[in-house]
Amino acid sequence: MLDSTLRRATDAVPGARGIFLMGTDGVPVAGAGGGGDLEMEVVTASYADLLRRIGEANREIRLDAPTELVVGCPGVKLVYRSVTPEYGLLAVLEPDGSVGRARYELLKASLALRPEL
Repeated sequence: MLDSTLRRATDAVPGARGIFLMGTDGVPVAGAGGGGDLEMEVVTASYADLLRRIGEANREIRLDAPTELVVGCPGVKLVYRSVTPEYGLLAVLEPDGSVGRARYELLKASLALRPEL
């Protein structure tokens, strides 16, 4: 179910290079597609650290941990969606990829995967 869910989500997002399930410790668990020229182990580790820092900042101002994060760069867009406190999904998009569709598909995939995790 994991692989098919990730594949369906990747196929449904225009401009998606890949979608990856990652642990909040930064370890990539599974994925569909690829990260292009990005090393996914480095990307997931870096974004896990970023999410921890955002979580710390949120706690300081009495907000909950982030459930979604969108980062746009000149060569790539990254969309993160929390699945459980231990896992999240990270979509890697081309610069013209559909962020809105990625957000929607990550939400659907997170709901499908949550019972499995």
